[in-house]
Amino acid sequence: MDWLDLFDINLSLADERTPLYRRIVDAISGAIESGKLKAGDKLPTNRELASKLKIDRSTASRAYDELSSRGLIKSHVGRGTFVESAAIKVTAPNPVSYAAMPVRSGAIDWQNRYSSYASELYSLMEKQPRLTQGGDVINFAAGIPARHSYPQEEFVDIMQELIKSSGESSLFEFSPASGEPALRAAVIKHLEKRQVIVRDSELMILSGSQQGIDLMSNLFLNTHDLVVTENPTYFWAISNFKARQADIVGCSLDDEGIRLDELESALMSGRVKFIYLMPSGQNPTGITMSFERRKAVLALARRFATPIFEDDFSGDLFYDGEPLPPLRAISADASEHVIYQGTFSKALAPGIRLGWLVAPPPVIERLNFAKRGADLSTNSMAQAMLTEFLRRGSYDRHLARINATYTLRRDAMLSALAQYFAGTGVTFTRPKGGLFLWLKLPDYMSARNLLTFAQRAGVSFSPGDLCYVSEPDASTIRLSFIQNDQDTIKEGVKRLYNAYKLYLAELEDKAPKQTYGATAEHVLI
Repeated sequence: MDWLDLFDINLSLADERTPLYRRIVDAISGAIESGKLKAGDKLPTNRELASKLKIDRSTASRAYDELSSRGLIKSHVGRGTFVESAAIKVTAPNPVSYAAMPVRSGAIDWQNRYSSYASELYSLMEKQPRLTQGGDVINFAAGIPARHSYPQEEFVDIMQELIKSSGESSLFEFSPASGEPALRAAVIKHLEKRQVIVRDSELMILSGSQQGIDLMSNLFLNTHDLVVTENPTYFWAISNFKARQADIVGCSLDDEGIRLDELESALMSGRVKFIYLMPSGQNPTGITMSFERRKAVLALARRFATPIFEDDFSGDLFYDGEPLPPLRAISADASEHVIYQGTFSKALAPGIRLGWLVAPPPVIERLNFAKRGADLSTNSMAQAMLTEFLRRGSYDRHLARINATYTLRRDAMLSALAQYFAGTGVTFTRPKGGLFLWLKLPDYMSARNLLTFAQRAGVSFSPGDLCYVSEPDASTIRLSFIQNDQDTIKEGVKRLYNAYKLYLAELEDKAPKQTYGATAEHVLI
């Protein structure tokens, strides 16, 4: 199909006052309804569409997101975007007399009872590769602290003291939905060190930061409400927003953070409920947003009166100088625009499952109601243990130790990648904090295919395609550098490079006349 002809005809007839993305939506949906496009027809990528129409890629992406939300098109990882079906008019069924319905017996058809989201999520997880565990396999996939880093002995000591002390029956009772007062007070002191000034009425304790994402979705999102995220972003945030049948617009990242032009374009719709961002040590890329970019993002939020949901999940893990202030601390009025959350799990241990969320008092009040509907209250024993850990100053000492350790591990991974992959066209980020770095293979390579060779070589990683809101890049990889010591990291990168060479050799065997290697398009992100 001649795409230029199709869009020239439709766009020329459209009212110029109609937003460009809407004209594209109308053009494609009209072509589907007229039969020019049929179910199964492949569409150009949003990059190709933007190039053909000489428009910004974010506009094309936004049009595709709208068409996808209507069920007209669907993107498949590694295959492309296809026409799904023509628009279907839904009519109300004829009234049914349930008394007249036959009684059925036998096995339950569970498949037909799952929600559409549950089916989609299962399909996505089925695409997640099964990683080889144990033995001699070096794991670069897991985004959790290494076991030997847990302050286990001090936790045991604290718990024994708490249980032996008199009047501690509260350990076995419900805590307030907003969290134990003593822990809230300790967290307020901790946040002051991050330049975040918080009143007690603005704070609640979470059962991990994942709960914060869930509560925000419960409180704010209706079907087809719009959320803006970085692209790529945290897979389980994408899943949570989709579970509420929200529409998601992903904005690209550069080496300073989320792109302002794409963010502004998304906000101009006036439909955005909130912007979900990870400014420090972003998952999965490891990028830390620059201070100037933080100020500009906050200015856009003010201009469009749109809240930012700032997920500072790894803000306590930083390796180059002092950490940048969270968005919540950028200016005096930031508290009106930023809902701020973080967690202790990434720095301490995944089983701690304790975090915090800061928001204006009216929002906190409603979030507390939403939390009661989710889990009634957070684990009282864990809160008491963490309160004492913070009171003793043990958390600050722990952070000093692991930040020094993780700095060495990050540097070991960066050095090994630079050594082995020089001149290959492979690029990677250089994280200033967090848990991950983001590796980009040449475009013709598939991270999933490389993983097959890698696991045979004794190393595993997370392919990056599931972290995209739209138009997944199948040549991306997330590597965690906190799990292994420096020598193990160097050996793991060596194994990864050996796997890369084997994969490259297979590609060259299949296409011996094609030349592979670095090109001008392979820029460091």
